[in-house]
Amino acid sequence: MRRHLAALLLAALAAVSAGCGDDAREVYTQARTAAEAKDFEAFAGALTDRSASLLRGLAAAEDGSRGRYRFLEDPYKVLPMGDVQAEEERGNLTILKVGKSERDTQDVILLRERDGWRIDVLDSPRFWDPLVTKKR
Repeated sequence: MRRHLAALLLAALAAVSAGCGDDAREVYTQARTAAEAKDFEAFAGALTDRSASLLRGLAAAEDGSRGRYRFLEDPYKVLPMGDVQAEEERGNLTILKVGKSERDTQDVILLRERDGWRIDVLDSPRFWDPLVTKKR
């Protein structure tokens, strides 16, 4: 009986840790690869639900207006490209310092969602700056 309980406990722990999904660096690498390939669905899969939803909405608005309302020139540019120079995890938040060197980095914010780490581009100036500075 104890063996069955121990086996059940181990299986439950394995399931819980498997549910944590990919680590933050892997998610960033997957998103970067998808961005380079211009694979929107794979790219959106690496984003938080709210980030992916907003990017899809912006794309739909552009398509629906036949390009008249273009909010982002390139949705993939919301993600800084480069190597991960540093990583700081704070509970359900991870900050990756991404860039060409330790002195030249930009933050990539990841939040832990139900299926693991996901990039939150809505917390990035790279997302908002083009929308704020866009000429009307």
